[in-house]
Amino acid sequence: MEHTQRKRGRIEAWLYVLLLSAMLGLFAAEVKAEDNDKATVVFHGFFESNLVLRDENGYQNGFMDRLKAIQQRNTLKFDVDVDPKIKWGECIRFSTVHLTYRGAYDSIFDLRPGAYGHINEKGGPTRFDLGKQDIRFENDLREATMTFSYDGPLGSAFFRPGRQLVSWGYTNSLDQINPSDSSFQMFFLNPDDLKIPTWMGRLNYSLPPQMFKDVQVNIDLLYIPDIRPGRMAPMDKSMEAPYISFLGIPPGGTYRQDVPTDEKEYGIKVSTDLGHSFSISFIYFRDVTNASFTNVDLLGSGGPVVRMSYIPRNIYGVFFNYYVGRWDLMIEGEWARRDDEPQGAKMRPDPGRPGTLLGSSLNATDYFNVTLSTPIWMRWLTKSGQTSVRLTWDHKDVRSYDGALLTGPRSTDIFAVVLSWPWLKGRMSPMIYFAANPPMNRTGNFTYMFRTGATYNFTPSWYTNVSIQAFFGDKNTVQGTYSRALIQTSEMTAKLGYQW
Repeated sequence: MEHTQRKRGRIEAWLYVLLLSAMLGLFAAEVKAEDNDKATVVFHGFFESNLVLRDENGYQNGFMDRLKAIQQRNTLKFDVDVDPKIKWGECIRFSTVHLTYRGAYDSIFDLRPGAYGHINEKGGPTRFDLGKQDIRFENDLREATMTFSYDGPLGSAFFRPGRQLVSWGYTNSLDQINPSDSSFQMFFLNPDDLKIPTWMGRLNYSLPPQMFKDVQVNIDLLYIPDIRPGRMAPMDKSMEAPYISFLGIPPGGTYRQDVPTDEKEYGIKVSTDLGHSFSISFIYFRDVTNASFTNVDLLGSGGPVVRMSYIPRNIYGVFFNYYVGRWDLMIEGEWARRDDEPQGAKMRPDPGRPGTLLGSSLNATDYFNVTLSTPIWMRWLTKSGQTSVRLTWDHKDVRSYDGALLTGPRSTDIFAVVLSWPWLKGRMSPMIYFAANPPMNRTGNFTYMFRTGATYNFTPSWYTNVSIQAFFGDKNTVQGTYSRALIQTSEMTAKLGYQW
């Protein structure tokens, strides 16, 4: 396994080289350049310094009474987009070269060496077992793609190979294409920054608009040979990594990720726009789970080994949006069925492997989401503009539920409201998020999440943001979405950044 992982790491490095070589080769090819046009380059990005403070007692048990700094991350991220203005004939173009770089240094490991000094520096035997160096420093060409496009009598299309991010759906209930990255932070960031780009090929095709009156049809195809799991902070024997410690995982264990890197992921999305107000998309995605099926090998050399396995499965889904112009109201909906979704379960012997305990169960799981969003005048809140209001309902239902085996609830509901509005002529953007998890079909009482923050723009380039996030409610529940581990921790983040 170790040899295979190292071999795939070398192959990935060569893929970078080959992709960049292909880009340079295409520039040197004898092709027809567009008349009177020169290649254009767009360069934009940001530098940001971020401080995260954690109240390890939770605001419900005392406001800021056990405060510790858990992150001081300094990030440089930029995008380079090149339009080479190259054509083959009248319909085919070499449209863009896109590169995204992100580098970071988290100084908290130097500012508080006593708190995180016992974390394993280099991680485990595979490239998926992180070490401290992986979250202390980052130097990553996150995205590298080329886009070839067609626009002609047969419709329009593009082919985009490379390392990239792709989203299908409105929420991560359906959007499982790129694994999640919780190695350095779980909140307060652009969702794309909490995903792991993967190598893939993407082919997108739209039928000619004149084929059907007021109907547009688009087909999106993906093929992904780059299989990666969702990433958490280093899960070593110390269990002292900043974004793991609050989960209360006991130290002293050995954790290993068994990833089926020989598998392939692929999918298709068919989208239809009916008129100007309604759009609907249907999805099938052959996935390898981002969350793990957990078992404990009691006979492992050196003591028990917690093994996290990742399972191939199918995902089916549909999402839509409908705009009601009379009320300036957007209605969005989503449904997803994930086969073989790992669920937490009571430990039990594995009948097929002596000395092994199973800690998970695989159950088909349905997810529903409905969102209403509209701007509303709230002059008592702001006179600079309208307040954006979003109301959401998320529902999760575990199929073939066995209450004697599973530790989680049969179903989960979350109701949330999000308010955002402009202040100071648009230079400040406050936001409030409140979510409630009622005790329907589960044990325990209500649990809640509250988040508020504001971004202030000193200039078009310089900005700052301060945000606070807290969980509260029934701190004894074991089935609430916002569990005891979350209720006992709250966070505040302060950012200073420059963008161009």
